[in-house]
Amino acid sequence: MGKDRTHHYPLDAIRFVAALSVALFHLGFYSWASETSSTSRIFAHVDALPKLASVTWFGWIGVNVFFVISGFVIANSANGASPISFLKSRALRLYPAAWICATITLIAWLAIAHRPPSELMGPYFHAMALWPLPNWIDGVYWSVAVEVCFYATIFLFLVFQQFKHLTLYAWVLTLLSGAYLGAIRFGVLPDSGWVWLHSDVLLLQHGPLFAIGIWMWKSSGRRNLIPDYIGLGTAIGVALIGIGLRAESLQLVEAPAASGFSIEEPMIVWLVILAFMFTFTRWPGAFRPRSLRTCALTRKLGQATYPLYLVHNVVGAGLMHILIQAGMRPYVALVFAPAAVIALAWPIAWIAEPVIGAWLREMLNKAEVQLLRLPGGRALARPGGIAD
Repeated sequence: MGKDRTHHYPLDAIRFVAALSVALFHLGFYSWASETSSTSRIFAHVDALPKLASVTWFGWIGVNVFFVISGFVIANSANGASPISFLKSRALRLYPAAWICATITLIAWLAIAHRPPSELMGPYFHAMALWPLPNWIDGVYWSVAVEVCFYATIFLFLVFQQFKHLTLYAWVLTLLSGAYLGAIRFGVLPDSGWVWLHSDVLLLQHGPLFAIGIWMWKSSGRRNLIPDYIGLGTAIGVALIGIGLRAESLQLVEAPAASGFSIEEPMIVWLVILAFMFTFTRWPGAFRPRSLRTCALTRKLGQATYPLYLVHNVVGAGLMHILIQAGMRPYVALVFAPAAVIALAWPIAWIAEPVIGAWLREMLNKAEVQLLRLPGGRALARPGGIAD
């Protein structure tokens, strides 16, 4: 199956809406309903926003949407790629924004919450390195760590030229996660211990979401066979179990203010979004924006999503804290703060990222030249295979 270079514009819009839903969850619910999160710590419980809780409490489902999109995009971009080109593309996508946004978040902690620098430097460098284990300068980096671990497995498939077995990997992700989540659900494994603490980076929690993205990519090329549809259905079922467990954890442990709501709500919302994504990727030409201006705007939305996601939490909650203390009504602050972090994400994506990205690209190109000169180094430049 060859690489599809069609740009799926609706996915850019869905990615942006998903980031916005996570922002509204953190700023409109988690900031006051949780006790120990980075959001609540900088918000400092200056007020509460319970009137919107029924629609903001499950905004975290946007992260689950991100992982599905990532499975789709990575399957396409890695198909036929060499390990070194894949590694460079992922580094260029992740690190420039992470360096910028982690620094902005550090400044927010120092200026708004007045946390001592000695307390922040370790988490700051964890975020800068995209280290897969906590603590980070902002709790949202946990999902980037999950992405990095998924990328690492794809990189190994390319190194050993086994990308043709991508569908098998989707099955492995699904079945391992199903076994893990089932063990948690029925009390076979405690929600503590080494496996539980590392379940994110082991892809035990969210593996089926990446698998769904892989099968979505195969579907976009109309290459799915009956076993693929069985795998897809299994992955969706396992993902729904994970969503249910996440909702229960939120209600029982993290934010009891959500306990009065139905855990089916995030499941239904996610399924609806998933149906749209399958439709958009199966028939991309039918949903391509008609004007070049709309195409450009949609791509800009997609590119601004990553910095928006990284800065919305601590920076947005800190801004709400300042505005509410200055006398602004909480619900007005909830409108202003997301608008402000969206405005901040645009220059990060379109001015700062390209500058740092150009420097990083030059450094990576130089490193690549040296790496290929090493014994066996040229193996990293060989294509890692074509998925079935």
